[in-house]
Amino acid sequence: MKEIKIKDVALYIFICTVVGHYINFSYSWGYNNYFSIPLHFIDFSILNITKSTSFIGIGIASIVLLGIFFLDETDIKWIVDKLGLILFKPKINLGLQFLVLIFSIVIIYLLGLESNSKLYVFYLLMFKFFSMIYFILKKYLKAFIVSVLIIFFMLPYTLGIMNAIHQTDFFIINNDIENIVITFTDNKVILAKFDIESNTIYPVFKVLSIDALEKENSELKLFKIYRPNVSSFNNKDSFNEYKETILGLPN
Repeated sequence: MKEIKIKDVALYIFICTVVGHYINFSYSWGYNNYFSIPLHFIDFSILNITKSTSFIGIGIASIVLLGIFFLDETDIKWIVDKLGLILFKPKINLGLQFLVLIFSIVIIYLLGLESNSKLYVFYLLMFKFFSMIYFILKKYLKAFIVSVLIIFFMLPYTLGIMNAIHQTDFFIINNDIENIVITFTDNKVILAKFDIESNTIYPVFKVLSIDALEKENSELKLFKIYRPNVSSFNNKDSFNEYKETILGLPN
């Protein structure tokens, strides 16, 4: 067995740290972008980086366990081998290629419909996923590897967007339901304007210091909102109407 050198361990730790930073940045970028929060509020604290690095560790551990199954003469390896033989039978392979192309065309159509929506990146990721399957069926190894890398780089950002879209639990400070906590950074709290009557979150922010909130003994409560129309957050007409009726600002 090859001896593991200290410099190799250091290299692995460095790679995991860099990837952890990327995952943290990309996910936070997607989440912040949905709510129109400026990028400089992305939290690069040790806690967030540790969470991202732990995520990588779990992924690597899963790959190692999967590798153990493949190396061992188990039923799983037999099933995978049989499945591979089935997938690459000419008639089945052509049928699967046709289905993948149909799904890809549908996704391209949805991409056109959502070109100005935050969901655009989700459909783009799905398109890359079906492209990856197509390359497997065609046995295009290099194209498959490129697709896997693109999906890896796109996934954290997409997860950030999707989490923001489906989020219903928010914190409020001192029972102020007109300003809900969108995100926490290392030492700040970012709040967005919330209109409970129209059930809409507006990109009008307040930034508060966590230290100041602690000194004032501010009360933090969890607040659930119902969001039937998640796209209303970034609706330009709604935002202009809000500026006129609430802020009294011109369009």
